[in-house]
Amino acid sequence: MTKSNLWQIIIGMVVTAICGVILNMGVFSFFPALIVAIAWAGIKQTSGKEYKDKNGNYVEPKFWKDFVPVTAGALVMWAIVMIG
Repeated sequence: MTKSNLWQIIIGMVVTAICGVILNMGVFSFFPALIVAIAWAGIKQTSGKEYKDKNGNYVEPKFWKDFVPVTAGALVMWAIVMIG
């Protein structure tokens, strides 16, 4: 896991926690995190920058590689909000 992926997971968890607990959205607290995930991946993909992969080679960003960590963090926090 890279530092960027960790931040993506944390952002997904924070957005879901804020929407689920503070804004009291309950079951629907997952949807704002999906919007953030789509925006994060879309903005990174269309920025035109190239990023280093684990081998040090420059590659173009892939939408799913940025979308999945944010969604995974949101899903974990959503489950915690629903249980609690």
